[in-house]
Amino acid sequence: MNFGTFQGAGTGALGGSITRYTQTPTITTSQTIPVPNGVQRIEALLVGGGGGGGNAPGAAVGGGGGFGGAAVIEIPVTGQPLQVVIGAGGASGGGNPGSPTYIVSAGTRYAEVGGGGGGGGSPGSIPAIGKNGRSGGGGGAAGSNAQNNGGHGGSPPIGNILWSIYPQDNTTTADSTNVSNNSAGSGRAGVGSIPGQNGSFGGGGGGGVSNNSASIAGGYGGGGGGFQASSAPGGAGSYGGGGGAGGEMPGGSPAGTGGTGGSLTAVSIWGYTGFAGGTAPSTVQGGGGGGGLLGAGSHPNSTNGGTGGNGGGGGGGSRDATSGAGGSGFAAIRFYF
Repeated sequence: MNFGTFQGAGTGALGGSITRYTQTPTITTSQTIPVPNGVQRIEALLVGGGGGGGNAPGAAVGGGGGFGGAAVIEIPVTGQPLQVVIGAGGASGGGNPGSPTYIVSAGTRYAEVGGGGGGGGSPGSIPAIGKNGRSGGGGGAAGSNAQNNGGHGGSPPIGNILWSIYPQDNTTTADSTNVSNNSAGSGRAGVGSIPGQNGSFGGGGGGGVSNNSASIAGGYGGGGGGFQASSAPGGAGSYGGGGGAGGEMPGGSPAGTGGTGGSLTAVSIWGYTGFAGGTAPSTVQGGGGGGGLLGAGSHPNSTNGGTGGNGGGGGGGSRDATSGAGGSGFAAIRFYF
């Protein structure tokens, strides 16, 4: 984990008092931001790209993509402009992960958030296992009704974290069946009948999973597991994670409903208030897109998964349908004088 870099004497204003700040408009494209004269402190709100939902060939179902993560991070005053790179959401089809949003100044990457892990597909050419998140992104959920793993949540965002979107659960509990491939602070993936765990210190939660009897929840920011069984719904996404698809076993009827995308309506930061995830009517098997801080996750269309709002994970696709794309990230910067 990178807890930030000590600025050292002479890089900031010493002995002054901060009396005001200016905030940039929402930054949705990569660009270089000049630093105004007289700045004593810089903070950045960063949201990473959400993971795309999983596709599902044949009669199987895909899992939802993970939320891209969101955090406020302090940026040292270096005397140089800020290079802001905005993370893209994971493309639909095949469980593509989202990419990170980050800031570079004077050649050093001081802050990075995201992206979310892509959702799992089904056995065969597309793996059922969800992909891992990165830098506070949630893990993608597992696809199909087999006891596959979701993806692990990402480790905490890079930098001196001042605020994280997830409740501070700081859990370090592990279980002997599910301890591989996770780093400090990240939430372990759901596996079998074990739910995904929450991350700590801003890290993302593990993706959800399903077994032969139920959808098993993901951790904070994790996608919902795809669940293939008559009348049973796909798993719901958490904190902007995409919902898993629903479907029936071969010959089963009626088909299960897609899971709801994770909601961010309880989140408010720097003038942004989050939006709800997409929901599936009873006749729709695609998973809903996860909500973002700039817009809602879209509702699924038939067996196709919904698209995530900014940073939200895409919903899982059912059968041969298309999964939802993850929402792209964004940034906002405050300059304190």
